[in-house]
Order: sequence, then structure tokens, then C-alpha cells
Amino acid sequence: MRQWLSSYAYFVIPIFSWIMAQVAKIFIKGFLEKDWDWRYIYRSGGMPSAHTTVIISLCTVLAYRLGTKSPEFGIACILASIVMYDAINVRHAVGEHAKALRAVIPEVFKKNPPAGIIIHQSNGHTPLEVLVGLFIGVIVPVLVFIVT
Repeated sequence: MRQWLSSYAYFVIPIFSWIMAQVAKIFIKGFLEKDWDWRYIYRSGGMPSAHTTVIISLCTVLAYRLGTKSPEFGIACILASIVMYDAINVRHAVGEHAKALRAVIPEVFKKNPPAGIIIHQSNGHTPLEVLVGLFIGVIVPVLVFIVT
């Protein structure tokens, strides 16, 4: 197991971190909002940001394995900043647009929207959700390296 994890750490640990973040969503929603829905395991949005968790866990693995001066670590950090910016700003704007479209469509089509128009709404993340995703993205790989 140790050898397998060592060989695939750059792939396995971020996936494992993503699973931990998604499972955390179930418990956070359950305890805070009494909404115990297992479907949060695959939904985007909410607390914590699983996108942030994945990319930060990759950064953590790269820092541990190759060092913080490696080009791979630098590339991962740049990608992490893009992912976190996107999670807070771009996805939030898309969620607001979806909310506006859902309100306008019935009016435009006089309460009878054409079949097949489904507008899914996924809100972006708050800075706190991204921060918690960052925290999980560091903690999970560190714990995996301690245990293995």
C-alpha cells in the first residue's frame, strides 16, 4: 500500500482530499442546517470548496515531494490562485446570472417556458468556504504523509 501510494501520490492524495471535502459538506449541512442529504457528495458549491481542496492538496504534495523551489510547485500555485479566484468571483457571478434568468424566463415566456429549458443554479464560494477548502487541502496530505 505504501509503495502504491508513493507511486501515485500526485493523483491519489488530491482525489482523497476531494472526497474528504465532499463528505465534510454532508456533515456541515447536516449539523448546521439539518439537511442530511448524501447527494452533497457530488454537488459543487457550499462549504468547503472542494475545488480549492484538490488544487491545494496537489500543491502540498508537490511541496513535500519536490520542494517549494520546484517548477511544478510554482505552476500548481499559479493554478491554485486561478481556481480560488474563479471559485469566489467568476462562479459567484454565474450563480447570480442563473438566479436572474430563473426569475426572468417565466415573464419572458408568459408563464409558459418552452420545454427543455432548465437553468441550474450553482452559487460561487464565499472567501470562508475557500479558506476552509485550503485548510483541508493542506491537512489531508500532511496526515496521509504522517500515517504512511
